[in-house]
Amino acid sequence: MTPREKALAVIVASLVGLLAVAYVGQSTYSAFTSRDRTIEGLRTQVDDAAFQVKRGLRIAEQLDAFEQQALPEEPELARSLYKGWLVRTVTDLSMKNISVEAGSVRPNGEIYDAHTFTLTGAGDLGQISRLLYEIQFAPILHRIQRITIKPVLDKKELDLVLSMDVLSMRAAPVRNELPSSKTNPSAAPLADYEKAILDRNLFAPENQAPNLKLDETFIVHRGAPFDLTLRADDPDKLDAVRFEADVSRLPGARFTSRDGKLHWTPQANGEYPFTVIVRDDGFPNREVEKSVNITVTDPPRPTPPPAPPPPPPTFNLAKLAVVTAITEANGQSQVWVTLRNEGRTLKLGVGEKIQVGHLEGHIASIDGQHVTIAAAGGRFTAKLGDALAQ
Repeated sequence: MTPREKALAVIVASLVGLLAVAYVGQSTYSAFTSRDRTIEGLRTQVDDAAFQVKRGLRIAEQLDAFEQQALPEEPELARSLYKGWLVRTVTDLSMKNISVEAGSVRPNGEIYDAHTFTLTGAGDLGQISRLLYEIQFAPILHRIQRITIKPVLDKKELDLVLSMDVLSMRAAPVRNELPSSKTNPSAAPLADYEKAILDRNLFAPENQAPNLKLDETFIVHRGAPFDLTLRADDPDKLDAVRFEADVSRLPGARFTSRDGKLHWTPQANGEYPFTVIVRDDGFPNREVEKSVNITVTDPPRPTPPPAPPPPPPTFNLAKLAVVTAITEANGQSQVWVTLRNEGRTLKLGVGEKIQVGHLEGHIASIDGQHVTIAAAGGRFTAKLGDALAQ
């Protein structure tokens, strides 16, 4: 073999060796890559299986929670329980004209049945908002399918119609009463829930604040009873008002918010401030607050009693009444009695009354030159020139 042939043989042998190494390397790489793919696929399958298991556990927990909130399986018991819950809820809210009707039952396979209920009634916006709060946060598997609210003319009431769907489940517990929102620890605060509804009342004009008619200062005497009746009017004719007063700085004071009456008997001089609030029942409520101050002073000194009236005069004015004439006209006799102290003359006939000084009586008779007078002490006769008091 020539040197050239030997060199070519070495080159060919080297190329064959490199190809063999490349083939072995490629085969090894392909084997490892295939194994990694298989492992990754198995991991994905394991993760999918684990996810499905977790999902199944979550669904099982959710179904268990639903079962605790669902109505019992037996239809009559389910309808009775939920109807009683609705009636009790609206009655506690003092709503009016309440009617609850159970409707159809819609089966859904082997999992649950859907019961329908219709509630009709009337109440103000506050009562209806609290009813919606109970429905939303009571741990019961129910929902509002449809709601209709209609204002009543010249009243604060609203007519309400609610269509409800409630689920009963096969494994739901049998119980005598359904729970309220008070048993739900995740329920929102009632005040926050109501504020979102009442602060944007869609069924009435914007509520106006009442007008409180009250002086800001009073002066009273120590030991004298002080009575104050609060007065207020509201621009909204359907609103009623209620009063509050902080009388803690008025020792012994009594205040009734129902009629706004304050009664207090101060026992010490000084300045006594207190606060009065008047609040209406509109939506949302409006209120007016006013600060009042009572100044307690010494009672006035007693005034002396008035002087007694002077005693009547002891002089008998009848002594100045003199018979000055006895006349006759048309068959009727008349006696003239002149009252010298007054400068006038009485002209009296038989039977007429006479009252002069201590004398009080009537003319009994007139005979010639004499006149007979009947008085409390009896009868006496006077002639011309005689005074009536002898």
